[in-house]
Amino acid sequence: VVLVVLGLALGSLDQVPVYVILAFYGLLIVMALPFRGLSARTLVVLGLMWAVLAPVLLLWLQIVHGPVISDQAEWSDLAPPWSLLTELLVWGAYPAGVWFAYVLVGLGVGGLDLGRVRVALSVLGGGVVLLAISFGAGALAISRGVFDDWYVQGWQQLFVRASYPYEPARWRELWLVGEHTSRPLNVIGAIGSALVVIGLCALVMRVPWSRVVLRPLSAAGAMTLSLYTVHVLWSWRLTVRAAESGDPAARLGSYGDWALQAVVLCLAATVWLSFARRGPL
Repeated sequence: VVLVVLGLALGSLDQVPVYVILAFYGLLIVMALPFRGLSARTLVVLGLMWAVLAPVLLLWLQIVHGPVISDQAEWSDLAPPWSLLTELLVWGAYPAGVWFAYVLVGLGVGGLDLGRVRVALSVLGGGVVLLAISFGAGALAISRGVFDDWYVQGWQQLFVRASYPYEPARWRELWLVGEHTSRPLNVIGAIGSALVVIGLCALVMRVPWSRVVLRPLSAAGAMTLSLYTVHVLWSWRLTVRAAESGDPAARLGSYGDWALQAVVLCLAATVWLSFARRGPL
């Protein structure tokens, strides 16, 4: 409930340039409650099945239903209440009906003993396999000319994004690998990349000096809700400043500004957790 309320509040800011995910997280957490008692293996298998079937169902809904333009999840979406629910579950930027695959696999991995080298290597290896499947299938589709009429050519076709809702969805989009497309290969590849990162981090943390060197990153990971909220407000301020200056190019800031955000937030987390056990939110 807290995440949904905070997400809707941030999403209601005028011209906020970030699709705020917190309300979707709130729904995903509720959806996860009945699954907590399952074993790690069952959760991972169920999550991978979900990663294949749910995106296909979503694409079918987009084809038969027609375009649904969904912007920020905000307070106005509560009228009527089921409008918000369908946005969070199906039509929004992070459709919980598909993204629940990430939660299931995450619950499974969270039940593993990542302090054991064999377990960490298995997680890393599983991630590499899923990435290979995702990119391999996408590359095969490109070689067969599935996306020859797309707006980019060559290897860049691996990273194209669906044009829905501005154009009708088509079944060939099942081969899309691009981020935030919520297509099967995208979800499988995203799970794979997450497992690679988790496995590598678990292995790196076995090195004696790593806990000191990586303290800013682990501190940021311990207070993600607080830092994400600051990130949204920081990015929103960039938009407001761009509107005031009349410079549309400054709306999303520069790479330098994003790097500054990362450094400032990691340092702030390090300092905060030197005096507290968790972030303010």
